[in-house]
Amino acid sequence: MEFHCSIRQLIRLSLSVGLLAVFLVPCPAHAQGPPRSQGLWQTFTTANSGLRDNYVTALLEDRTGGIWFGTKEWDSNALGYVGGGVSRYFEGAWQTFSTETGSLGHNIVNALLEDRAGGLWVGTHGGVSRYFEGAWQTFSVEGGGLGDNLVTALLEDQAGGVWVGTLRGGVSYYLEGGWQTFSIESSSLGSNIVSVLLEDRTGGVWVGTSNTAGDFVVPTGAGGGVSRYFEGTWKTFSTETDSLSDNEVTALLEDQAGGVWVGTERGGVSRYFQGTWQTFSVETGNLGSNFVTALLEDQAGGVWVGTWSGGVSRYFQGTWQTFSAETGSLGDNQVTTLLEDCAGRLWVGTRWGGVSRYFQGTWQTFSVETGNLGSNFVTALLEDRAGGVWVGTGGGISRYSEGTWQTFSTESGSLGRNDVAALLEDRAGGVWVGTERKRTRLIACP
Repeated sequence: MEFHCSIRQLIRLSLSVGLLAVFLVPCPAHAQGPPRSQGLWQTFTTANSGLRDNYVTALLEDRTGGIWFGTKEWDSNALGYVGGGVSRYFEGAWQTFSTETGSLGHNIVNALLEDRAGGLWVGTHGGVSRYFEGAWQTFSVEGGGLGDNLVTALLEDQAGGVWVGTLRGGVSYYLEGGWQTFSIESSSLGSNIVSVLLEDRTGGVWVGTSNTAGDFVVPTGAGGGVSRYFEGTWKTFSTETDSLSDNEVTALLEDQAGGVWVGTERGGVSRYFQGTWQTFSVETGNLGSNFVTALLEDQAGGVWVGTWSGGVSRYFQGTWQTFSAETGSLGDNQVTTLLEDCAGRLWVGTRWGGVSRYFQGTWQTFSVETGNLGSNFVTALLEDRAGGVWVGTGGGISRYSEGTWQTFSTESGSLGRNDVAALLEDRAGGVWVGTERKRTRLIACP
């Protein structure tokens, strides 16, 4: 168990937290606005800007073009995270919100969401706070809104309601000013530890859960699994109902046909379609590993399943195919992230082997050894509007465009730190690069 928990936490950490850097890519011909200088990087820290803390946990651009940064602060004396808050960058000016300003319930930020009305939701260790038309409102256990104050996931559904997943209190739902909480106690979920949320095309909300969260273990008899809420009714699927082969849910995906895929930590992946479940795993001969880290559906309708130690497998028209280091497809079998670009090329980021690209039946790997990346530990992938693919690594960030690679790092004077963890492209074409202790912005338009 210690092994699985440590690996799971490493995956989530590498994909969610870090320093922030911004790069504006070459502008398409139709782009509007004034010309920008080319190749200009800008780094923001607590020392030279209004950023609340240098440890960025979440990035979001709101509908007005403002960039929000969720942060948390490391206390070397306490040997733990003690705070942070959320900062917003808009037209060159900074605003910071925290417990000190009366805005948040806690300064450790885990998740950000903008709802359709323009409200900004901030999930923290002290409940969830909403910013709307200049005013903040915080919802918590103490205020009667949530089942637990440590927020793990946020989702807005088709009706405009907001779902708030928590670490130990199940999931709470906010609609038109009222709250409702669903948990083991209300016979709604298989576990109160919520890991991931998904709404399907029919309006059903899927809640992926777990039975462990670090040192916290759910009560005896609570198994985890995935639960679906539809038209006022809950239904839970788990190993106990013979639906899943493992109750530790790591990922959710709805495919083009309406099937819902549930990735798990030790049981492979299961698909729910028209009332029937089907599980694919090492034991059924479909996957290279049962620890699922990422799910993606490509343009052709194929579903890719990234795993932690067995490479990546693709399901297409009833047939499975697995690609790994052993087949000469990948540089490493520990898959961290997946991306399909507009041209239909599939990019697979790995922990130790760089990034591999699949196109028209052929694989190609890019790494430190091939002179393309600054590190082989890939943490994030992004395609910009110009078609360039950005690869965030533990050694800076590299961009691929029309057969050419370019790497940016502290050594090139581009980034404040090299450990990239989060990427975001804004509406102006700027790419923000989140790293462990700073953020940097690059402008590169003709």
